[in-house]
Amino acid sequence: MRLGHAALVLYLAAHATTASAERRLWARVASPEPKDAVSFREAAYRALEEQQSALASRAALEAVRRAPRSAESHVLLGHARTLAGDYARATESYEEALRLDEDALRDVRDASWASRAAIHAEHWALAVHTLRVMTERLPKIPARTLAYSRLGDALQALGRDHLEAAMTAYRHALLDARGFLPSACVGLALALTRMGREDEALGWLDRALDQASVDDLVEATTGPSSEREARRALLESRRRALERGAR
Repeated sequence: MRLGHAALVLYLAAHATTASAERRLWARVASPEPKDAVSFREAAYRALEEQQSALASRAALEAVRRAPRSAESHVLLGHARTLAGDYARATESYEEALRLDEDALRDVRDASWASRAAIHAEHWALAVHTLRVMTERLPKIPARTLAYSRLGDALQALGRDHLEAAMTAYRHALLDARGFLPSACVGLALALTRMGREDEALGWLDRALDQASVDDLVEATTGPSSEREARRALLESRRRALERGAR
């Protein structure tokens, strides 16, 4: 009981410290009034750097109120909402930014924030848009490789009309990773299967199963639950066939 009380005291102290830090940071920008949108955007940037989601949202909302046609302000509001885990409303902010300026998410850092929100909110069109930016602008490092694989998943989630583009994205990921990216192997195998090219898919399934467990491969899926279930069914079917000695 005493230990529980001590833990509660520590929690309340930490919460109070965080709240106090937010008040101090807000006081630096919000007083004296009036402030322009630029000042509030600067405050939002600082709050994002300090992982202060409530303050970032407050500052970004003030920036939007003062400059409603500023795409940058809407992008910052999207970032703040993403930091807070409010992914659906974050995607609304990003969409408004793109409506105002089609290049609003061309910075790879902005695209990364927006792709996170889009994936969590299952907004696949926005996910495709932002992941394309990341594949175009990231250097050849693991981050770009993963972006290609996630782009393939997002494209598959959009439906059959996007399967060819999804396969291209997976092949880019595998080229970057020299073939050692199990999630892309599974994604490519699923796309090939959906295209009626089952024989070609088998090799990619085998490569994926050589590198990771079925559960891990399913967990690495970027798409919705239906895509995870499709991958699990495909992997389990191939695993059972291999156990029976099939080729």
